[in-house]
Amino acid sequence: MARNWRVERVEDAGWRALRDLRLTALQADPSAFGSSLDRELAFSEDRWREWPQASACFLAWESDGGAEQAIGLAAGADREDGAEAELVALWVDPEHRELAVGKALVSAVLDWARASHRRRLSAWVTPGNAAAIGLYERLGFVATAAVRPLPSDPQLSELEYQLPLDESGAPVPTAR
Repeated sequence: MARNWRVERVEDAGWRALRDLRLTALQADPSAFGSSLDRELAFSEDRWREWPQASACFLAWESDGGAEQAIGLAAGADREDGAEAELVALWVDPEHRELAVGKALVSAVLDWARASHRRRLSAWVTPGNAAAIGLYERLGFVATAAVRPLPSDPQLSELEYQLPLDESGAPVPTAR
């Protein structure tokens, strides 16, 4: 059975769907994020409403006979210097992995970074997250030497991956 899905940027009214899927993601894959379920359960409605206003948030939606379900999320945010952007969240429902949903979500963040004239898009990932690492590498991201403790569990580390963008916002070819 063919699955029909699409990626859309989260507008103001979509904050609830973003919140609900983010909480599901934190519960399902806690070591994949720098935050925790307990921390984000305590967020106010205002905090959830601010997220899609302050960051470029995207949801992947699956349509099944008229009903729609959020199946993946991604978010990009500017780094402090404004020249770089960071992929700060990525998650796809396990039943929808291996269907190019993750690629489409990262591509949406990449398109946003290009349109914002960023020179690089970076992402942090735990070394055991082979699926995310594989996706990033297929999209042209390369590992940097940067390593830091995972904020939600400092016993784990996370590695930085970057995708350089040229002045036009296109990915810069990297040696492999």
